[in-house]
Amino acid sequence: MRKIILISLFLLIFLGPALAEAKTVYVAQIKGEITPYTYDQFDRYISEAERANANAIIILLDTPGGRADAMQNIIERIKSADVPVITYVYPPGAMAASAGTYIALGSHLIAMAPGTGIGSCRPILGYSQNGSIIEAPPKVVNFY
Repeated sequence: MRKIILISLFLLIFLGPALAEAKTVYVAQIKGEITPYTYDQFDRYISEAERANANAIIILLDTPGGRADAMQNIIERIKSADVPVITYVYPPGAMAASAGTYIALGSHLIAMAPGTGIGSCRPILGYSQNGSIIEAPPKVVNFY
C-alpha cells in the first residue's frame, strides 16, 4: 500500500504540470466579401494566436468570395503561420464560395457545418492581351 502511495505521489509531482497544461484554441470570424481589409483581419488573428502559442486557430468563414489579391495574401499567410489554421464554414446556411473556396483549401484543415456550401470558384474578371480588364462569362453557381 505504501508503495502505491509513493508511486502515485511521484506521478502527481512529475506529471501534474503536463496534465494541467491548458490547450488554447483561438476562434475568429470572417464574414462577407474578401478584401484587403479581410487580409489585415486574418493577419491580426493569426499573429495573436502565434504570440499566445495557441494550439490552433479556427476561422469561422462565411463568404461569397472576393478579390483574388486578398485571397492570395491570405493563403500565403496561412502557409507561413506557426499555428495550424482550421477553416470552419459556419453557421448553417453559410458558404465559402469563389475566393472562400481557395482560402479553405489553403488551410491546414477544413470543416463544414451541416447545410453549408463550398465551391463555384472561378475568376469573374480577367485581362486581355493589351492589359485591359474584361468580364468573364456569367458564373454558374453550382454548389449546394
